[in-house]
Amino acid sequence: MDNPNLQDTFSPTVNDTTELTEVEDLKIYHPISISKFIILNLVTFGLYSIVWAYRCWQNLPDPEDKVRPFWRALFSHLFYFALYKRIYKGKHQGLGAIIFVCYLVSTMSYKLPEPYDIVSLFSFLFLIPILSEVNRQNLKQTITQNSSYSFKHFFTIIIGGGLLFLYVCSLFLFAPSTQVIKGSRLDSNQLSFLHTNNFLLKGDKVHYFYTDAIFSIQEEGNFFTDKTVVSYIESETPGEYLSNVIPYQEITDLSFESSDNFIENSIIKVSLQDDTFFEIGISNELGLDKTYFNKLQSLWTNHTHSRKQ
Repeated sequence: MDNPNLQDTFSPTVNDTTELTEVEDLKIYHPISISKFIILNLVTFGLYSIVWAYRCWQNLPDPEDKVRPFWRALFSHLFYFALYKRIYKGKHQGLGAIIFVCYLVSTMSYKLPEPYDIVSLFSFLFLIPILSEVNRQNLKQTITQNSSYSFKHFFTIIIGGGLLFLYVCSLFLFAPSTQVIKGSRLDSNQLSFLHTNNFLLKGDKVHYFYTDAIFSIQEEGNFFTDKTVVSYIESETPGEYLSNVIPYQEITDLSFESSDNFIENSIIKVSLQDDTFFEIGISNELGLDKTYFNKLQSLWTNHTHSRKQ
């Protein structure tokens, strides 16, 4: 008598004496508990979805299927709909198309300014209907086996969880943003710090602000207003700062060197009348380094022209 097709069986079970290797042989795609799928995606900022897609392509129910799991996983954004059609056996393609489009749109939201880019962090949620169907087609023992946590999972959760915590904090200004931000996003305590140290003059408005600091803008930062360009960094003596608070009339030139990678900052060189200069490092995330420089250059140019008239 033929064995029932696993794909058409709802949550089948095996005897407790079944060897784990036998359970593994019966596995199709990559079943895993939804909770583990969510946790690993959160702490890896969605990268776990690529691993999951690779294992799904690696464990197709028909061994005669000739696909290359690595490439399909690497370009998983383009192949999720194809994976959906295989798992659902060509059914519900309208729903699959909606899921696919929603997933693509949500992943592209990383290009939005903070805090709206957080939507991209949850794009993997659109894959849960696919995972649920994979789980339905597999043995409960297989799902349980794949849903356990090993040392590498705990290590990933600890490291990734820490990064996730810092990222969420930066979105809500509990920690500095990794991006250039508008001055309007600085809270009252941060503005008070800038005023107290005479970096921000009374009545001035911060147009754009950036810091490389991890925990607080009190470590270092730079910004510009309608009247001045400011750069500061805390010295070796806590509470004391090395700073430049430069009025536009003392600036002779501004130049911009754009970074071509996400590790190094773009550099703005500010040349002064006394033949000295200082440099400002700006993150190139979302191209906001160019926004920062263009606005600064526009204000400086307008100020220079108004003085000549």
